[in-house]
Amino acid sequence: MSARANALQPPEASAPGKRRLKLNSISACRLTTARIIRLFDNGELSEARFRALIYGLSALLGFWKEESTVTHEARIKALEEARE
Repeated sequence: MSARANALQPPEASAPGKRRLKLNSISACRLTTARIIRLFDNGELSEARFRALIYGLSALLGFWKEESTVTHEARIKALEEARE
């Protein structure tokens, strides 16, 4: 493949192997988001791939936030009931 044809390939097409995204906690999602931003900034991700990943992470973080809110509300309710 010529240098010009290689330059037209999306960066992730030439990346050796796939990267795993750690998404098992809010902290891991935050670190993964930072890693994706760095990869995009370094030209290792296409804009379309970057947008898709950030969109997915935003949705996942919304679920994490909702779960956290529900947990906190349940704990507050239990404390209020115990106080009565």
